[in-house]
Amino acid sequence: MLIFRKLKICFSIFCFQIFASSDIALSEGFLNEHHLQRIQTVCEIKDYQIAFCSDKNLNGDTVTLRLHSIKSVVLNNRTHAFRVVATIENMSKRIILNAKLKIMFGLDEYEHLTFIIPQKIIYKDTSSTKISHLIRSDVRATSKLYEKINYVYFNAKADEIKIKPLEINFVKNQ
Repeated sequence: MLIFRKLKICFSIFCFQIFASSDIALSEGFLNEHHLQRIQTVCEIKDYQIAFCSDKNLNGDTVTLRLHSIKSVVLNNRTHAFRVVATIENMSKRIILNAKLKIMFGLDEYEHLTFIIPQKIIYKDTSSTKISHLIRSDVRATSKLYEKINYVYFNAKADEIKIKPLEINFVKNQ
């Protein structure tokens, strides 16, 4: 009986070590800060207009759109939601008055989130992270968006997220 017990303990330890070193145990399983740092769009600005946008770094007068964070939250009524925060960094030597961004979690229109940044952003500054959108699971109008964010978030599919400017308004010198 003692030999059987020792054999059972050794087998349990062996199984635990196999599981601990497997891809399942080591996978991240959800979007984290490292994934989100790769989601950005850099736009070149010419004459107060967006001239060109890319996911690569550009030189000159640029603005950088970033997905700052996506947080999974549970509300007081036990409803699940995602808090989405986007930022814009101004390197254009102009003052940004406000901006409207589109965060795309998929190809379909219902998988897109329009994000408004209603603040002035001076040269070499970044917009506030206090502005966010809360996408709730119990709101029927955003249920498809919630489902897509849920899939992207819990499967760490950062490559499916794109961000693009809809409009960027600058303070124009009179």
